[in-house]
Amino acid sequence: MKKVYISSAFTRGWQIHNMRNQMLMAFELKKLGFLPFIPLLFPFFEFAIGNQFSDREMLDWELSYIPVCDMLVRVRFKDENGIEIPSSGADEEVAEARKNNIPVFIFDSIEDMINNFKK
Repeated sequence: MKKVYISSAFTRGWQIHNMRNQMLMAFELKKLGFLPFIPLLFPFFEFAIGNQFSDREMLDWELSYIPVCDMLVRVRFKDENGIEIPSSGADEEVAEARKNNIPVFIFDSIEDMINNFKK
């Protein structure tokens, strides 16, 4: 089973919606036979134990999982006006995957992702 690192925006836009989007991505990838890693579950640490880590420490922790994954999947979600939600963190995740020769797949929607991997 291929391990997939899920990448998308978090801090810009509605954060809980961004987290939900990653969970939806994970659900669909799991149905397609992949083993998804959901880095946007890390913020639940803050809910459970308070803010113990800086944003940089959290991102570095998340980035450490990329080399053990078989691929990275990024969906560039859009806001209510159809404008892509930018993400320097997701950009850094993509760069880290490429640095480690991990295949990167970038999509405009979950539907595009599903259709690509159903082939």
